[in-house]
Amino acid sequence: YDPAFLSQTGMPIYSPSNYEELRHWLPILLSHEMQGPRAIRYPRGGESKALAKYGCSGKEYDKLVSAPDAKTALASYADEVEDVLAAAEMLAKEGIPCDVYKLVRIFPFEEELIHDLSSYPVVLMAEECVACGGIGEHLARALQDAGWQGRYIHRAVRELCLPHATVPQIKQATGLDAARMPCWAPAANRSYACSACPRSLADVSRHCSSASLMRVSICLICCDLSALMPSLTFARRESRLRRPAWVMAASITTTMNDSPATA
Repeated sequence: YDPAFLSQTGMPIYSPSNYEELRHWLPILLSHEMQGPRAIRYPRGGESKALAKYGCSGKEYDKLVSAPDAKTALASYADEVEDVLAAAEMLAKEGIPCDVYKLVRIFPFEEELIHDLSSYPVVLMAEECVACGGIGEHLARALQDAGWQGRYIHRAVRELCLPHATVPQIKQATGLDAARMPCWAPAANRSYACSACPRSLADVSRHCSSASLMRVSICLICCDLSALMPSLTFARRESRLRRPAWVMAASITTTMNDSPATA
């Protein structure tokens, strides 16, 4: 809850993802050079080996992965970055290049960060924080204020009462682990209807499409509930198609001048 709570006051919030970043930023935030209240947070449980190897650049955000022809940006902070990096690797194997951004100062945002993310048609933000009022919602607003009109996906904790479990188990239950994180796959001009959501695909498309840049072809309304299932089943018009659990959020077709898909 702390990023959502502290960000309402407008104070600077830093969230290092490894010990080297923590050692770099903590003295700076405690120095007299910084004015007013500020916050620094670090994930409990030690240091991830996967994140330790990136060290500390001294920047307030880093672009960890730069893939050729990437049209999707995956952004996160703290230890959730490890899952985002794993998801990017999974997508790369499927032929879907994604760039990965790691935020250190998670609020307020650097103008350069908003400028960089605005160049992508699709931005996915994942955080181990409550969704309502969280950093992801602030990022969506900042992108919108900058005139960005792409497709935005926010993955965060929507169940306010979490079960007693290990961190990996809670990540799995909330859909924040790499295997269940929302991923994008080409739809090959097919239309799908969700077998679990009572809403029509036309309503879903109108809810999710942005300036007709993308045609949404898999339901995004019920994906949060479906994240708890071992696999997702989607019904195609003329047949049944079972996809692995990691294809969780959406399958889209880029159509610059196409109307939203209908059921």
